[in-house]
Amino acid sequence: MSHNVFVSSSPKDKKISDTILEELENQGMSCWFAPRNMVVGTSLEESAAKAIETSEVVVVVLSENSKQSKQVLHDVEQAVLNDIQILPFCIENIKHSGALAYYIGSENWLDAITPPLEKHILKLSTTLKQMLSNELQEETSFKGGFKETIEAAKEILTGDKKTKVQEKAKADVPYMLKINPFTFGNPVFEPGKFYGREGDIRQIVSRLLSAGESTSIVGERRIGKTSLLKHLATPEVAQNLGLSSEKYCLVYIDFQGLTDITPERFWQRVLRKMERSICKPDLVPEIQALRKMEAFDLFDLEDLFENLTWEGLTTILFMDEFEYVTRNPNFGSDFFGGLRALAIHQNLALVTGTRRELVDLCHSDEIKGSPFFNIFANLVLRPFNRTEVHELLGGYFSKTDETVSEREQKLVLHLGGGYPFFVQMGGHYLLEAKWKNLEGDTILEDVVRKFNEQAEPHLDYFWSHSSESEKITLLSIIALSHKKPSKKTLPTVENLAKVHTRAHLDVPELTKRGMLVENRKEDTYTLFSPSFEDWIFREIMAASGEEESQASVEEWVSSGGR
Repeated sequence: MSHNVFVSSSPKDKKISDTILEELENQGMSCWFAPRNMVVGTSLEESAAKAIETSEVVVVVLSENSKQSKQVLHDVEQAVLNDIQILPFCIENIKHSGALAYYIGSENWLDAITPPLEKHILKLSTTLKQMLSNELQEETSFKGGFKETIEAAKEILTGDKKTKVQEKAKADVPYMLKINPFTFGNPVFEPGKFYGREGDIRQIVSRLLSAGESTSIVGERRIGKTSLLKHLATPEVAQNLGLSSEKYCLVYIDFQGLTDITPERFWQRVLRKMERSICKPDLVPEIQALRKMEAFDLFDLEDLFENLTWEGLTTILFMDEFEYVTRNPNFGSDFFGGLRALAIHQNLALVTGTRRELVDLCHSDEIKGSPFFNIFANLVLRPFNRTEVHELLGGYFSKTDETVSEREQKLVLHLGGGYPFFVQMGGHYLLEAKWKNLEGDTILEDVVRKFNEQAEPHLDYFWSHSSESEKITLLSIIALSHKKPSKKTLPTVENLAKVHTRAHLDVPELTKRGMLVENRKEDTYTLFSPSFEDWIFREIMAASGEEESQASVEEWVSSGGR
């Protein structure tokens, strides 16, 4: 059963959540709330994930309790993955930080801190009604009306022919109505907004076209794995790459958060997706029949894929967050052996996305030794080079009417480096500042302040998920890069090893994670972004009680790297 509104909150805030539910349901809205609406016999995560898929809006009751709740984070992740609107309802004065900060922007919160709470719940109800009915208030300073202003804004931003009325609309378009093309909360779904990765795409597609071979895409979080997988799985993109729908059945599946998935649910999900995307309708009944069987084995799957092969079809499974499968003890060697057999003997190709190499993401040594992993070629996603960054910025800025100075573009490059996620973030806040009519140093200060606030949890993740030795290597690179350039001070592996004996082991791993960028002409290494270097400085030099509790790192810094 579908619901209008999914309410996510910590169990510790149940009393307030019950009050919210009562008001919303009194206003005719259908709400889902755990554990009230859970399906008997299913886990909380599974019930919530299915409910979110059929909801229109997810209301997140924000508090210190919900910041610490793994279930609330899971709910928000599922909403983002399913492109469901999120409406945060903040009931406490909390700092915009922590895991939830990855997905929820503080500027979009409904503030319910000041009493009485009932007043804010009424506002929440009104806002939800507007979101559900897709109606906007007819209040604006532009005399043409709110809706007319939106249309004028759209025409201006999409480059349509301007009339005198539209020119006036351009001058009067309210700040809140302008469409910012930069996005950093969700992956890039529109082909027209996808930039870079040409070499990576060429390698993946070449393997698919030549022999239907599989590829394992490896990359740190926010490096662009999901955007790349979604891009390749888009029919019009695939068609232009030679993967026509007449010959290829494209299936994209995201396994994030599916901690309790089983092989049966895996194949049910795959078959349902195939049923929807396959180009030959006469094959659909066969897929449906297999999916409806109470139990099926490898032979049944072989029969299906063999028939698809006879029809000249190749199935490509684009599987995001595949570590949720390889790390899951529900998936034994028989599953991976069967999947390997299908990939080798039938027209089935696998393109996976994970944060580490597949062989390092197994739940047991038995799985780690499986020949399944031998069918893949590893492709490590690196940060963008400067040409790709300039193409991205040029493409996105061209979608607006703003003139961006060279100094402003350099600021975005400084903040984002080659990480597309951070480049998008810097571009987003630059446009926001310009639309607020900020100028000169004020605009730069505003962008840097907002970027640092938003990037904080992401940079903290990089740092906290680095080993003690890797942190020392990063600090060594910073120290050498700030010395007068000479053969002895260039941040090469040889010079780094003189400062830290394990640097030669850390550099390849940090480079693979996208935290370091190699200058192949000089064989030197730098951090992916000056802003990351700035963040490390602030972290190390922070006041006692705020800094990382890494004694050896502190000793190394205080000794000047000796």
